[in-house]
Amino acid sequence: MSRPFTLLLLAGTAETRDLAGRLSQDECIRTIASLAGVTARPLSLDVETRSGGFGGIEGLTDYLRKTGVDGIIDATHPFAARINSNAVAACKATAAFRMCGWNARSGRCLRAMSGMTSPC
Repeated sequence: MSRPFTLLLLAGTAETRDLAGRLSQDECIRTIASLAGVTARPLSLDVETRSGGFGGIEGLTDYLRKTGVDGIIDATHPFAARINSNAVAACKATAAFRMCGWNARSGRCLRAMSGMTSPC
């Protein structure tokens, strides 16, 4: 059996909980939510969750490789420019990774992510 598609969800908006809840229902997707770590007691996202920074582009790139992340959804606040630009650079550095932004209003990715079809 092949491994599930591993998705890194860069969290940070209220709508992220809805998205994480939807993703948690798909047995073909392993979702890892990442929180910046600025909230003392964040609400549960119902998916595997990590907290804290990555250590810049190099740290994020290393994390993507070590955890086998296949794709990223950026659901951070619009003003979270640093993680967004770091994610773009880390995706480019790992070649296989593609990124899409999450549109909370429509509940859809802003553009399709390569490989996002369910492996099941």
